[in-house]
Amino acid sequence: MNPPVRTALIGVGSIGRRYFDCLRSFPGFDLAVAADVDPERLFAVLDTGFEHVTDDSLAAIAGESVEAVIVATPPSTHRALCIAALDAGRHVLVEKPLAENAEEAAKVERYAQQARATLSVAFNQRSNVAVERLRERIHTGRMGRIVELAIAGRIDRSAAAGGWLFDTAQGGGAVLEAGVHAIDLARWLTGQEFIRVSAEADVRKVAGGEYEHITAVLGRLSGGTIVRVSTSFGCAPPRHLSTQVSVLGECGDAHCNMDDFSLRFSHAGSASEDRLDLLRYDREIGSFGRQLRQWHRVIRDGIAPVATAADGLSAVVVAEAILRSARTGASVILDRNC
Repeated sequence: MNPPVRTALIGVGSIGRRYFDCLRSFPGFDLAVAADVDPERLFAVLDTGFEHVTDDSLAAIAGESVEAVIVATPPSTHRALCIAALDAGRHVLVEKPLAENAEEAAKVERYAQQARATLSVAFNQRSNVAVERLRERIHTGRMGRIVELAIAGRIDRSAAAGGWLFDTAQGGGAVLEAGVHAIDLARWLTGQEFIRVSAEADVRKVAGGEYEHITAVLGRLSGGTIVRVSTSFGCAPPRHLSTQVSVLGECGDAHCNMDDFSLRFSHAGSASEDRLDLLRYDREIGSFGRQLRQWHRVIRDGIAPVATAADGLSAVVVAEAILRSARTGASVILDRNC
């Protein structure tokens, strides 16, 4: 029987604390050390009874017994931390976005291609059981050609209280913080790539930067599917992120509520519906726990990452095109061959 994966957790902010709780409850992992530059966050971890903390992320990564690293820090730190971890031969799970811009994300992706360890991007919505079932229905052809896909994502309003989330240049704002989830879902659900986007945004200026509070996107995918994406800082606490997905196919439509893991299918030419209440599958572990289980298989069983560095790069490239469209008022073409 394989021993637990000795893991270093870099970053114990709001998302990092969710990983902290999951790692300590999942027997497949052994949390070796938690690192953060914020002393208050480290003291909060110490209050749980966990004693192995440090403010030196690189030392945590280099720990002799560490096999894997979770990077849950601001996007502007991702490149350096991911490369350091891959250099040390550690398997990496990095929070989205892969980096604060496409140039930095491309550096991580190129490095990951050559590394002997794996890099996975934490698009945890791929691990939502309702989304998995929706993707199965699409890819088996039961919905016919997908005509339209609509995704609405809202971030916890209290999250936009300061720091890097207020600064698009650091990877914050509605597009890079929540929009990359929607971009990735559109690619993953349909198997298509974005070829054109047009966007409008409510941009707010704050001390030290600016960010998109609300963004509306209209896009076209390589297979002809029309995509509508809306993201905003409009989710009521305590939920961190609320996401709804609607799909219109030539043979039926579907609605996926990722908040309660429900999924509804309607069939073209019929009044019948299939309703799947999938909460019982995820009540205990949720998409974060399922993501960790899948990552454990990447490390121990050698399966391919659920979301690769290339997926992370693609999402950031599309996000930058959306930001450019919102800034200029013009559509942005990503693939002139389509």
